Amino acid sequence: ALLLGPARALGPRSGAWRAQPSPAAWLLVRWLLFRLLLSSGAVKLLSNDPTWWEFEALAYHFETQPLPTTISWWAHQLPDSLLRAGTAITLALELGVPFLYWGPRRLRLVGFALTLFLMLMIGGTGSYGFFNLLTRVLCISLLEDRDLPGRLRAWLSPPGDAQPPRPRPVAARVTRGLRGAMVLALALLALVPLCDSLGLGTRLPGSLQAAYASARGFRIVNNYGLFARMTTERPELFVEGSRDGRSWHAYTFRWKPGDPTEAPRAAYLHMPRLDWQMWFAALRGRPPGWLVAFCARLLQGSPEVLALLDGNPFPGAPPRFVRVVSYDSRFSDAQQRASSGHWWQRGPGRQILALSADDLR
Repeated sequence: ALLLGPARALGPRSGAWRAQPSPAAWLLVRWLLFRLLLSSGAVKLLSNDPTWWEFEALAYHFETQPLPTTISWWAHQLPDSLLRAGTAITLALELGVPFLYWGPRRLRLVGFALTLFLMLMIGGTGSYGFFNLLTRVLCISLLEDRDLPGRLRAWLSPPGDAQPPRPRPVAARVTRGLRGAMVLALALLALVPLCDSLGLGTRLPGSLQAAYASARGFRIVNNYGLFARMTTERPELFVEGSRDGRSWHAYTFRWKPGDPTEAPRAAYLHMPRLDWQMWFAALRGRPPGWLVAFCARLLQGSPEVLALLDGNPFPGAPPRFVRVVSYDSRFSDAQQRASSGHWWQRGPGRQILALSADDLR
């Protein structure tokens, strides 16, 4: 983004903002979009996960993803043949479409439309915060001015008295040289994580790998890979409190699945970190340290921690005991939901963590 911005624009009222961006920096954005999509597809196959190779991934994905939505439940009810076809289409879009980004204008427009379609499908069947929006923004790099609607082009075009100032010839050459050098450096550094995701990292020169290792702490370029291995089971964590150790009441989270009679909620562009981390914690063999601290704060009645939740079953005073129970959870089918009203089916529970107020003394 820094390389796309005009160097002479020091404020939002500056006419320099209307200058054309550097073509090299614009291609760097497209390079990022290419790496994001291609790496996401490559890691799925290179992981040798049978659910991807046998086109069964979507039979599990909608049910086991971190934060399913109501649409996820409906997508999970689709016939196996459609879910297999959807898995194959996902792999084709991630592995094939990125190469259209470098073709002539019409091929780029096809790549633009197909990538938007993929992002809309992902965003519509799961809560991934702003990930889908950011990817759609990157897709703008595939367009030309003439691809925009006429009214939008007229609105974006500079008025007669707001033409961008022309930089001095010497300053322009220096700026272009520095910008070009930085674009080239970033493009080369980005080869390392891309080749790693493609299983080709050992073929790169050692000097390039050393340069990437030196710059890695700045997070300038990164590796990508979504759902390399599909989760086929869904352990769901429930945090419960009690005052007497016999009668337990569950804390309600804002977004993650809880009451089986409640439809899955959509967080849209919000990224609920606590609810996401509960999904990761459920997949671990032992509770992470932050979950222990979270339960300790519930025993203390911390207002800041309780504000992260949707409901507090102990409004008067905090409980004396808190435990975390893991339940195997599955989407109900259409017949089960019609008869019981449950969106989720819950298996037997297994306690993984227990704290009491005496443990905090």
